Amino acid sequence: EIDRTSLGEGFFTGIVEGVRGSAQPWIVERECPELDVSSLPPVKKSRRPNTTPILHIVATSQKGNTTIVIQNVTELKWLERNFARYVSPEVLVRMYQMSETDFFKPERREITVLFADLRGFTKMSSEIIPEAVHQTMNSFFAEMVSSVKSFEGTVDKFIGDQVMALFGAPVAQPHHALLGLICSLDMQKRHTQWMQKRLSEAKPAPQLGIGIATGEVVIANVGTSERLEYTALGHTVNLAARLCGDAHGGEILTIPST
Repeated sequence: EIDRTSLGEGFFTGIVEGVRGSAQPWIVERECPELDVSSLPPVKKSRRPNTTPILHIVATSQKGNTTIVIQNVTELKWLERNFARYVSPEVLVRMYQMSETDFFKPERREITVLFADLRGFTKMSSEIIPEAVHQTMNSFFAEMVSSVKSFEGTVDKFIGDQVMALFGAPVAQPHHALLGLICSLDMQKRHTQWMQKRLSEAKPAPQLGIGIATGEVVIANVGTSERLEYTALGHTVNLAARLCGDAHGGEILTIPST
């Protein structure tokens, strides 16, 4: 069925002819929009994301015999596309191993939420050229994302000059509050170095404020059929955002439960 409907008539015949007699394997990944996913072998813990099936195909030939191995990598590619920029490779692997109940189903869970943003960014952005604003934000976000990944957190989203990060979701972490606190210290350390470098280059160097809260939230994929976003919802998220808003440059504000 794959050969007939999704990859073009004679696709596998072409693979056999191309790889026969070659010492190197033939490897390709191909989207198959016309392929009925029910025709694919069932995947362990399959969650079947609502997206075009993607097949990973490896062909090898030895002594006139050709072996073709086809792997359904739809779910893995979906996770990579949506999360690879925001979590460490180790967390991504653990996400792939999670069951449907652990990942796709909305649930209540205690996690730690962190917000970090620049003080005086709005004023600064109105005083420098757009290219400078763009460069400033990219370099700032690069440091913050690197810090979150270092402590196995998840960068939930960027909101203007603000970063929202989660600890304890999507992968459960027993010490999520501690990881969030240590990450916040690392963020301030990295940001101090970032400011020193920018000041040495006569560039604006706004300070960083951070807010952290620990508590119960609802974890879910929210949005529309065209665009879903994995995020946390609830009072704890709002509290962390307000703490961040109240933090002065160089400060980290949190609550007793954290």
